[in-house]
Amino acid sequence: MQALDLKSWVEPKLPDKGTRTLEALASYAMVLADAVWKVYRDNSARPETFPRSVDDFVAIIKKIYTQRDFRIRQIPANYTDGIVAGLSVRTSKSSQVDSYITDPQDTSLTRYVVCREMFLLLPQHDGLKTGEVSDTLRDEIYQSLLGSEGQRPLPSSEIEFVADVAAVQFLFPIEERLLASVQIASGTSPAMIAAQYRIPADVTQLYTLPRMVSYFQNLWLRGAEG
Repeated sequence: MQALDLKSWVEPKLPDKGTRTLEALASYAMVLADAVWKVYRDNSARPETFPRSVDDFVAIIKKIYTQRDFRIRQIPANYTDGIVAGLSVRTSKSSQVDSYITDPQDTSLTRYVVCREMFLLLPQHDGLKTGEVSDTLRDEIYQSLLGSEGQRPLPSSEIEFVADVAAVQFLFPIEERLLASVQIASGTSPAMIAAQYRIPADVTQLYTLPRMVSYFQNLWLRGAEG
């Protein structure tokens, strides 16, 4: 991608504070990812091909949000088991440098981390809650998405939840997850699906659970009707 055409870009409105229910945040995240995809579609030579290009995704985000200086770099991180690769995604205004540990050989994890962290750093997300999720939102997430408490990790904040949903929607959109869930039910392993879309296997497994697919499919259909 060189001269990006942004004519299809429409920035979705962040839900107002006090109305940020699970449905409102999830819907916003999906609309945001799809808005980025429309720019991707208009500028990519093969927009319908998977896996989608994360390099093109990064170029689009940097072009749209020119006022925010995104920087992505590999950094060393010291742990008791030695030196492992870290991935830093930050802006010039970041008060600290966070490192996100990735396996340098695991490009699927790196792709997912880059998308997720860049969605975290969008300017309109500065006002999202960064602390623990409210008890109401916590209960909604368990009831609608994760099932019994403690079976799966809970997003640590509103902004983490939005970034995760948006990253998955861009890399592995709900239309594809519907097809993948049928394949998995017929015996295809989540690892094979993950390899096809070049996303982590654990993310694939979580987002193709029947409960998750049903919830996001309903949001997607309501959005299409609207």
